[in-house]
Amino acid sequence: GEEIKADAMLVQLFEYYMEHPDQLPPLYAANLTEDGEMRCVADYIAGMTDNYAVDKYTEIFIPTGWHVRG
Repeated sequence: GEEIKADAMLVQLFEYYMEHPDQLPPLYAANLTEDGEMRCVADYIAGMTDNYAVDKYTEIFIPTGWHVRG
C-alpha cells in the first residue's frame, strides 16, 4: 500500500519538475542544456531522501491553508 503511494508521489514530482524545470535547484538547472530536462529531473528526484521528497511534495501540492491530520 505505501509503495503505491510513494510511486505516485514520485511520478507527480517528476511530472511537476518536467513542466517547471525553472524550479530545479541551481546545481541541476545548470546541466539542463548539456544533459536535458529528463536526466536533470530524474537525477534530482533520485537524490532526494524520503523525507525531503515528502516535504517537496507537500510544498508543491498541498495548499498551506490545509491541515493534514495524522
